[in-house]
Amino acid sequence: MRWTALIWALPFLVCALPAGAQDIDDLDDLDEGVVLEDPFIPGVQPNSWGFTFLFGYRNISNTLLRAQGILVDVEFPDEVAFSDMELKGQQSFAPQIRLARTFGRHFALELGGGFSLGDYQQNLIGEVVNWVDPDSDNEVTETETQKGSYWIWNAELSGVWYPLGEGVLQSYLIGGIGQNWFDIDSVYIDGVTSALAFSYGLGLRIIGDDLYSIRLEVRNYHTSLDHAVGGTFRELPNLSADRLIQFPVSSLVDLTELSDAEIAAILEALDLDPSIVEGDNAVTALPVAYTGYEQETFSNLWISLGFEATF
Repeated sequence: MRWTALIWALPFLVCALPAGAQDIDDLDDLDEGVVLEDPFIPGVQPNSWGFTFLFGYRNISNTLLRAQGILVDVEFPDEVAFSDMELKGQQSFAPQIRLARTFGRHFALELGGGFSLGDYQQNLIGEVVNWVDPDSDNEVTETETQKGSYWIWNAELSGVWYPLGEGVLQSYLIGGIGQNWFDIDSVYIDGVTSALAFSYGLGLRIIGDDLYSIRLEVRNYHTSLDHAVGGTFRELPNLSADRLIQFPVSSLVDLTELSDAEIAAILEALDLDPSIVEGDNAVTALPVAYTGYEQETFSNLWISLGFEATF
């Protein structure tokens, strides 16, 4: 009976031998230090892609536009005021997204873009001159100064250098070049102003694992603006109040600097009686359409916090 049982069990023993031999081989491999998967080393993952989303604020407390002797307030038929003025921006909400590619553990290229949304305030920085009556006591109050909002769209290519490469905490230097588009809601400006922008800064990246990390970044943007003059200041009645006119963005020019043909054209455009420049009570200046602004160059700081997904 014992031999019969052994004969019946023999096929099962034969089938079990390869599995046992494989287990022994696996144990030998582990003894020799063979690792089935590469361990995760905290740091910048070499030759990988990354997607970054950043929440930030951009400090646009800069002069976005300035003009000398420009029309700043109109209340026909009595009050037309001219002065030196500036449009000054305020802090703005500025998120960004980026697509990154690492080359080794120390260098990466990032293609990104985003927007900034903020407000601006008009400041009068010179004496107010009134037209038609220079001796009137019209004052431009705070409620009469212009306020509005602006959008800044940006796209840029940046280079990033990680000095350490390995470790949970990764400081880095970043610099880039790109294009900014300023869309300022102001009658003084015609259309969207595009400008080349340079940026540089530094950041800290906290590595969570091989899939995600947290980023803190501070960056300075440098740009120059050349705005086009707006076509009209606002729609208002003319001095005789018999129809509406599109009053241009203008400066106040002395009559002695204008030819008779120029004076006639201005009077016709504003539907004014020629007697306004004749007689003892005649005006001595007329509003002439503004032709251009000086270039504005400034820097502004952008601070952000966000996360990066690695794949």
